[in-house]
Amino acid sequence: MPQIECLHGPWEWAESVGYAQAVRVGETITTGGIGPYNEHGNVIDGTFEDQVRQTFRNVEAVLRAFGADLTNVVSMNVYVTESDNYGRFTVVRPEFLTAPYPASTAVGVTLLAEGMQVEMNAVALLGATRVPAPPIDSTPPASAGN
Repeated sequence: MPQIECLHGPWEWAESVGYAQAVRVGETITTGGIGPYNEHGNVIDGTFEDQVRQTFRNVEAVLRAFGADLTNVVSMNVYVTESDNYGRFTVVRPEFLTAPYPASTAVGVTLLAEGMQVEMNAVALLGATRVPAPPIDSTPPASAGN
């Protein structure tokens, strides 16, 4: 039976939040929600872009604890408090991820910790790297309706 390895860290404060920052089952690593926290567990001051950069660094730190990194990410969810900031997120993203980008979902939210403007979670597969998929048939599927 597969085991679920739970990671509380890599920061001292992480265990106090009551959930694992990531879990690993076999070669698959799934992070919890990771935000723009500093090493003391405080949301960093700064611009939206500063928070995105810190969040990416924190996601990578969690992945590295299990032997992975951002090149192994297959899927990522991004939560922003201001939907207009998603465009700003896409400007910062290439500093941390290269094309082809992982599958991604962006969601506007109101329930983040005070001062947080962004949160991310990711799924990574150890040893995997993203490559462009072969072209697909762009013909729309037939309609099931009348």
